[in-house]
Amino acid sequence: MSENDLLDEGDDDGGRRKKRKNDETIEDSEDENETAQEMVYRPIIVALMNANEYEQAHVYSAKLVKNFRSSKYWYWYGLCLRKLGRDEDAVEAYGNAIRYDQHNYDAVNELSDLCNRIGIPERALDKVNLDHLKVDINCIKLIS
Repeated sequence: MSENDLLDEGDDDGGRRKKRKNDETIEDSEDENETAQEMVYRPIIVALMNANEYEQAHVYSAKLVKNFRSSKYWYWYGLCLRKLGRDEDAVEAYGNAIRYDQHNYDAVNELSDLCNRIGIPERALDKVNLDHLKVDINCIKLIS
């Protein structure tokens, strides 16, 4: 992933704020069940990542993954770990993101890219349900 900033694109008609890193989109969904901690930490994490302050973003994202079972938070945690050079920990974080949501393709792509870059492509396969991905790919082909 490149060093370009995340950008706040405002709300779309689904009530989701999107953060973009190059051509990748990180969705920050509004959730009526979210806690005060989530409401405060989410924008802080995104702002810190925008400022390339990954050490601080890591601190806040670590608190969210400790307290909540969220694919999005594990994905953000993985991004921070990767930027901090903690590749093995990032592999585990992306794996957790995928475990909580097999449709988190940002995490799948990051995991695959990282595992290939550090020479352990088989580790990516351990974390991803390939049969699930095949079904999703076939669905996409049918829609196209």
